[in-house]
Amino acid sequence: MKVSLLALPLIAVAAAGCSGPGSAKALSASDVPVPVQAITVSQTDTPITIPVLGAITSQSHASLGSELDGRVVSLLVKEGDHVKAGQVLIQLTSDDAQARLDAARGGYETAFQAADSDTRIAGAKLNQAKLNFATTQDRLSSDVTLATAKLGEAQANYDRLKRGARPEEIESADADVAGVQLLVQGDQSTVDFEKRTLKRKADLYAEGGISLNEVDQEQLNYDHAVQAVQQAQAQLRSKQLLAKLLKEGTPKEEMAAVAAQVSAAKEGLRAAKANLASLDDARQAVAVAQADFDRSSGKLKQLQAGGKASDEGAKVQLAQEDLQRTQIRTPMEGVVASIKVGKGQVVKSGQTVAEVVSKGGLRMEATALDQDVNQIHAGMAVRITLHSDPGRTFYGIVDNILAPSNESRTPRILISLPNASGLTAGSVANGDVVTSTNHKVVSVPVDATFGQVDTVADVFVVEGNLVHQRPVQLGSKKGGSVQVVSGLMAGDLVVVKPAKGLHDGSKVSVSAGVRS
Repeated sequence: MKVSLLALPLIAVAAAGCSGPGSAKALSASDVPVPVQAITVSQTDTPITIPVLGAITSQSHASLGSELDGRVVSLLVKEGDHVKAGQVLIQLTSDDAQARLDAARGGYETAFQAADSDTRIAGAKLNQAKLNFATTQDRLSSDVTLATAKLGEAQANYDRLKRGARPEEIESADADVAGVQLLVQGDQSTVDFEKRTLKRKADLYAEGGISLNEVDQEQLNYDHAVQAVQQAQAQLRSKQLLAKLLKEGTPKEEMAAVAAQVSAAKEGLRAAKANLASLDDARQAVAVAQADFDRSSGKLKQLQAGGKASDEGAKVQLAQEDLQRTQIRTPMEGVVASIKVGKGQVVKSGQTVAEVVSKGGLRMEATALDQDVNQIHAGMAVRITLHSDPGRTFYGIVDNILAPSNESRTPRILISLPNASGLTAGSVANGDVVTSTNHKVVSVPVDATFGQVDTVADVFVVEGNLVHQRPVQLGSKKGGSVQVVSGLMAGDLVVVKPAKGLHDGSKVSVSAGVRS
């Protein structure tokens, strides 16, 4: 406000003569001017505001809670620290979680070793079953082939004997006998060789040098060699009989014997074909062994896959997750706004232990008196001061007004902060929401009203070299000034700090220290 300085002349008393007693008259106390400071009242535009109280918050924040019961072992950060996403803030006791993890890993390792052993055994059994099936199939197929050949040979012998022998047939029969004799000799040599080989492999197996499968295979080779000798010997007897019959003629009893050989050969072929049905047992054994192998190898693959593919893997993963939960991490980069627990404190699952806010995107969340909330609307300007730094002023804009909720029983006023430089989330702040502006408002310092801010007060107005006490009606107080609703007008000179003894009609002199 502008100030007018009044240079009031001092009242001088003329002295008549300078010598002699009684040459000057003493001035009375009422004639001495009282020095005062005064200001000239002017009209200003004064904003009408509504006070609000709240805190600076982050539009992006995270409340970190414990996911399990535990005791705080260490606090790795303090309030105000800058943290990165994923950083551990609080460490809870981990002994129980580590013990569960160790036990789960032990169970997993045991299950893995068992599954691996079962798979190896099942694989060996499957291979043996497949080998048995192949061997049985070869043997039975060979039996059918031999039985078919024996029947054909017996039938041919019978047919030749029935029609009688020719010289060339007798010569061919002798040649057949000689050939089969050589065959018998060769097959017998094979039997002798396989017998020696079987004994040698049996001895090696007894010493642990070879597997039982190799011994079983050699036994099959030996049995086939013996069977081949027997079949060759039978064939030799048949050839010899045929040659004899061709040379001597065929008596009826011999013909009957050959006919019996044909019948026996037919029965042998039927029996060989019937034996093929035994392949079903060998085939079923392969299927059972395959199912056992698939089951054990499937379990092994589940364990090898890790994670929750197997029950044991799931237990390990859950135990690992429990151990990780003993480390409370922040999901976002920002500043630690609060630590709500202390070292050694026991926390419960779901309990909030810390809060982290992002560095950018600050706003003020405030409340106002119920009777004032309806006067506040989005878009209104707000002057903000901090409790921790009342000398600085920040500015914001009302962004939204949230209705009461279960979490907040009063409406929340959200104030955006276009320039949040110098503000920190968590700071307590006062705000003045500018709802309107009073135009041409007269106001005076509170000191001018003797410190009174009631509805009615008195002020001293300087007129000439005198002051007059004047009652005024007061309005709202703002800082060190109070609004004057009536009793003053622009241009009035008002005493700022009335001195003691000042009264209506006192003479005054306005000092040079007038406030502007």
